[in-house]
Amino acid sequence: VVSLLAFLRCVIFIPSFMLMQRYKVRNELLQFAMMTLFAFTNGYVSTLSMILGPSQRTVQDDEKQPVGTLMSFFLCFGIFAGSLLALPTQIGWHPPPSNCDTLPGNNGDSLLSTASGALSQLLLAGASQLWGS
Repeated sequence: VVSLLAFLRCVIFIPSFMLMQRYKVRNELLQFAMMTLFAFTNGYVSTLSMILGPSQRTVQDDEKQPVGTLMSFFLCFGIFAGSLLALPTQIGWHPPPSNCDTLPGNNGDSLLSTASGALSQLLLAGASQLWGS
């Protein structure tokens, strides 16, 4: 049962999150509901796995403690690996801008330089309001 729940969770939630981010779904209620369901199913599957893992019939009594330790290690390792794999989605790895990325009527400025210029102006305006200069 636990394996089936873990498989269904991966088949349903991970593609849903990827599609929501790719197509820029801005429905906050839907995002909140999806994340809540994912959190509850993730907690349920993880807890059941950690409880039932060492008590399997194939695990002998002298192996139960090392099995529990290994399960804890790989749970932490999975969280760490998932965090590292999530970084590229937040950084936004894109190919470098080419000549095709210019806007018409923008005097040849690339989209990247226009966006970075607007961001720096916004940061300077915010800093000047914050420090009163």
